[in-house]
This record gives sequence, C-alpha cells and structure tokens, in this order.
Amino acid sequence: RPAMYIGTTGNGVARVKAVTAVDNSGAITYASAYRDSTYYITTADGLVSNNITCMTYDQATGTLWVGTDQGISAIDLGTSPSIRPDNKSMTVYPMPFSYSRHKEIVFDHINPGSRLTIRDISGRTVAVLDNFNASVTKNPTEWTITWRPPSTIVPGTYFYIADGGQFIDTHARTGKFLILP
Repeated sequence: RPAMYIGTTGNGVARVKAVTAVDNSGAITYASAYRDSTYYITTADGLVSNNITCMTYDQATGTLWVGTDQGISAIDLGTSPSIRPDNKSMTVYPMPFSYSRHKEIVFDHINPGSRLTIRDISGRTVAVLDNFNASVTKNPTEWTITWRPPSTIVPGTYFYIADGGQFIDTHARTGKFLILP
C-alpha cells in the first residue's frame, strides 16, 4: 500500500498510510485520521537522530536517505528491483506427495502476493491458492504457501503456475508435481 514518509523534529520519520478515500467534492481523507495508521521510524530502528532535516528517495536502490541533525541514515524500503525475489528459488515439496504419508504440499520461497494456480494434466484448474484461501507464512521478501489437496483430487501429475505477486514485472514460475495415493 502507498505510504508517505514525513520527517519530524523529535519523532524520527513518520510512515503514514497514504490516501484512503476521495469524496465527490475531491476532498481527501488520509489514513492518519484512523488509529494505527502511522508508524514512527526512530533511533530505536537505527536512525542517527530523531531530528530530521531532509529526506530523499533513491528509486534505483529502494533506499530512503534521511538527513538528521547528527548525520545521515539510510532506510531500506524493500522496493528496489535489485532485491526483489524472482520466484526462481521457489521449491515444492514433498515430491512426490502421498495422501497416505504427507499432510500437505509446501510451495516455498515465492514472491509476496503471488497466486498459485494448480492445473491437472488436461489443463483444468483444480485450485487457486493465494493469501485469501490458503495457509500463508509471510515475511517481507518471500512467502510459503501450504496446501492440503482434497481427497477429490485423483493421484497423477499436476502443474503449478506462480504469478509474479506484488512485483508485476516478475516472470511467472511454472513447474509440476506428482500426487500419489
């Protein structure tokens, strides 16, 4: 979600969730009007000082450079293309999956926000796994999705497609796995 970074005197850098609504008259309601919408990045988070004098954002590296009354700090916002995961390190296990020996299939090291589409050998979609309908372990740079195939899915070869997630310019990852009785 979009956010504004505001330098303060004494409170460090305020990260405020950006615009949440625009009414018919064009008036903007900011998330700061709501509880828990502002987070302060302070010396406890690594800033040199909580008295901010200037800031600039380096889009190429995803770094917010913060000038303070005691020096310069850098905050990695995790938005640089160079640090984005690419789904190339994605792994699927156990391989093969067996209903009699395993509880679930794990899709590991995938982009945050990725959606997995599972297809059978004929290309029919049998499941779509994402943040809303699967067990997802999240961290800022990668997710782990676990899936218990329902017993209605017959043993055989299945294919998965992991889209790019929150990074639209990331290529999808495809692969296959085997389900045994």
